[in-house]
Amino acid sequence: PWKKKNQCSVWGATEKINDGCSGKINFNEAMAYCADAGGRLCTSEELANDCTRGTGCGYDKAMVWSSSPYQFTSASPSV
Repeated sequence: PWKKKNQCSVWGATEKINDGCSGKINFNEAMAYCADAGGRLCTSEELANDCTRGTGCGYDKAMVWSSSPYQFTSASPSV
């Protein structure tokens, strides 16, 4: 079920692991879902590079969890 894109070093899958698609799950459930399949959550860089695009379940345009920590950047106040 795992697929690898040429530009990526990671293999991705969703549809054919753990008896089907995950559905809406929280962060901890997503980590467990991937770990149970012998994988891990992708990094935000891997997601931005479309490393998991087309791996099943129709999540290509959905908000999905990543293993990368949230990077908060604040804008300077305008005057």
